Amino acid sequence: TIYIPLADKKPAGTALIFPAQYKGKDFFLLLATDRQLNIISVAPLNATQVPEAAKSKVYAGYKGVAVDKLPAPSGTGVDAAISEAVKKAGTLLYVRLKNA
Repeated sequence: TIYIPLADKKPAGTALIFPAQYKGKDFFLLLATDRQLNIISVAPLNATQVPEAAKSKVYAGYKGVAVDKLPAPSGTGVDAAISEAVKKAGTLLYVRLKNA
């Protein structure tokens, strides 16, 4: 589900909750953007099964990046799993909303 908050009855941005997987265990992330689809934040929501996801430093690097300009997934370990999930979510968001 793509959430679109309103301000003065106009879209103010988007938010998307999406799954990621690391070593066969699921965790969830929240991606929030401004109206131009630039990322405001990426944050873990439920990472109890993957506690290292909650401690990752990779989230800060997404701030200000347009969802259609996200780099290819990179890194190792949990950071790679986060990068892959964010790239997929950003692509989905862009494809769904670019002509909306």
